[in-house]
Amino acid sequence: MKINSIIGCIVLVLIGIICIQSKQIDRYREKATTYQNNTHALLSQIETYQVDSTKTASIINTLTLSVDELKEYRERDLQTIEELNLKIKDLKSYSSAQYTVQADMIAALKDSVMYKDSVLTEIKKFEYIDDNINFSGIISGDSIQSSFNMNVKIDQAVVPIYKWKFLWFRGPVKSIKQIIVTNNPYIKLDYAEYIYIK
Repeated sequence: MKINSIIGCIVLVLIGIICIQSKQIDRYREKATTYQNNTHALLSQIETYQVDSTKTASIINTLTLSVDELKEYRERDLQTIEELNLKIKDLKSYSSAQYTVQADMIAALKDSVMYKDSVLTEIKKFEYIDDNINFSGIISGDSIQSSFNMNVKIDQAVVPIYKWKFLWFRGPVKSIKQIIVTNNPYIKLDYAEYIYIK
């Protein structure tokens, strides 16, 4: 009887140790997966492809950071978040992007006149207009006065990538991808990142 209760206690202690170790192993596996996904996101290039003649899509992998890691490694982003009066603990994700506008334009110069300080001055006028750009200006002597307007629409989609899928069942989320689409062919995405905060 006494031996049975001792064996029972030992079995319960072993079961408890196995449960604790199992949870720790799951935590380490999750950290290893996060580390692997972050390494992939940092080392991978932005995937860009042409949707149609005017739309360009870019796919960006996601970084996953804890609040402490965000404070340690992303001080500049943290300042932006604080300037927006947002609480870090309420933040779910953070995204930033850098774009370049590259447009080669050829516009004909037209002779014109303009009154400047009660004097009739000869000027040259130019104008370039298409679906995305409106660029016009005046050249007077050795100076230029111009106006540049560009319409840009940027759409973003955030898509989870699952560890596995079977029919309509989905496994846990492995990583997240951000897809950025712009309708302006003159816009080039230089840099983008999507940070998921856990």
